[in-house]
Amino acid sequence: MNDGFFLASDVASIGEGEAKRVEIGAMLILIYRYQGQFYSTSAFCPHQDVSLDPNNCQGNEIICKSHGYRMNFTTGVCMTDPSLFFPAFQTKVDSGQVWVKLK
Repeated sequence: MNDGFFLASDVASIGEGEAKRVEIGAMLILIYRYQGQFYSTSAFCPHQDVSLDPNNCQGNEIICKSHGYRMNFTTGVCMTDPSLFFPAFQTKVDSGQVWVKLK
């Protein structure tokens, strides 16, 4: 698969309700598995560009440990301050692999 998608991970390495940090080129992203679907976002909080901990997910949100900002990784919306941009990327699964299209 190509068409702008990059191989990010294998499906088996991300359990249900878990997130994983991966590097694609020079870009760090987080991949989430939530309710059987895969999502991907920036690995940094839009508030002060702090690295997000993949172990700090609750439901469909990831919470920044530094200041408590909450981001919905299924929509890419910062719940604490919707005016902030939290990059979310198109994510596909093919043949047991997770693919991400970076914008």
